[in-house]
Amino acid sequence: PDGPSKAASAAAKKVRDALRATFCEEGGAAPPAVKALLQPLLEAVKIPKAIRDSPLALAAGLADRETWFLLPSWLRAIRKLCEDGILFSLQLRSFGRDAEAVAHEFNVFCRGEHPLHEGFRCDGTGGSPDLRIELGGAMQGFFFRDAEGPILILGAEPPSARSWSRSEVLEAASAPGARLHVGIRACHAALCDAALLQSRRTVVISDYWPFWREKGEAANAGKLLTVTPPGPLSPHIVLIDDNIRGPDGHIVDVRDGLSGEVIGYQEALARKHVATAWPYLAIHDPEYF
Repeated sequence: PDGPSKAASAAAKKVRDALRATFCEEGGAAPPAVKALLQPLLEAVKIPKAIRDSPLALAAGLADRETWFLLPSWLRAIRKLCEDGILFSLQLRSFGRDAEAVAHEFNVFCRGEHPLHEGFRCDGTGGSPDLRIELGGAMQGFFFRDAEGPILILGAEPPSARSWSRSEVLEAASAPGARLHVGIRACHAALCDAALLQSRRTVVISDYWPFWREKGEAANAGKLLTVTPPGPLSPHIVLIDDNIRGPDGHIVDVRDGLSGEVIGYQEALARKHVATAWPYLAIHDPEYF
């Protein structure tokens, strides 16, 4: 939207954000039955004192936290995939700037030093897959989106400013070790590179929130997910996000990785490329994922 329509969209979004933030609080719009779920949810997300006081909690960065950072149900799912011998790789996508905190706790988990998974390892030890996150290297990068199309840079951290211009992004690509990929097909090829996937190392990608916000949180400006038809050499790609919803996917823009054509939300669901993570269930059910 432009002009007055853009201003109206921004104003409406501000109202929605305020309503969402106070929905379950005293005086909020939630029905009593929904409000009653809030306190048990807040209790469920708390780290038990016995775990906070354990020696391993300090190494994991949990000793000073009241609530979980990486959800136990998610870590349990990663462990289950490893123990079942499933061949997979992780690409962590976020609009936020929390890569350092995520990497710290996740790498502690990989080294077998997490208080919930002491002794379990996925750091390459004993033939285990090496899922560790290496920030500042080839396994970290960021997306930029504007009307001209997507840009993916691997091997570089995103600019520190909240929003960037295309020229600033291209300048960041000149940093030592950075690899520039312009356009949907090139981005897809980079993220599905055989060497990248076979390394099994976890990739951390920062997505570009300002473009999605500017476009009224429309799916076609959200997190770009490129996929290809299933085949013996084609990985099955799935994005799990708590903001995926109909009618258009909301936060995810699913495209054919070769043609760039939009894959509709219902088709993406049917092909199992997208899945909504429901925080309430993910917090309460340790087997959720």
